[in-house]
Amino acid sequence: MRHPDEYEFKILRHLWRQEKLSLRELDQLMKIECGRSFTATRKTLDQMVAKGFLRVERVLRANLYSASQSKIATVAALTAKFAKDILDRDGPLPSGTFDNSRVITPDEVAETEALLNALVTSTRPNL
Repeated sequence: MRHPDEYEFKILRHLWRQEKLSLRELDQLMKIECGRSFTATRKTLDQMVAKGFLRVERVLRANLYSASQSKIATVAALTAKFAKDILDRDGPLPSGTFDNSRVITPDEVAETEALLNALVTSTRPNL
């Protein structure tokens, strides 16, 4: 699985919440959140479509974007990468890792933790 960068993740987060958004809607959200220009947002969306992170659907005269990657799989993969590459941690993360998250809902915590632990276990070197 390819990992989105920080700006791409912010776009995905909006799409996971709202399912489909137009270029104009995403531009307004990202301008408020990051101060990025319309051109930068449009270019990033095009790159995300090419990478397979997003789907684009033409409706009337507007492109509607939606996430093509699962929120839970993406968050688990990014968290596993962070645990391994930054924290240098081989084992599972504490069970409270996703408490009070604004991305993962309480109903999604168990599924995310299970997937994360599977990812961490599968990347652990054999001793």
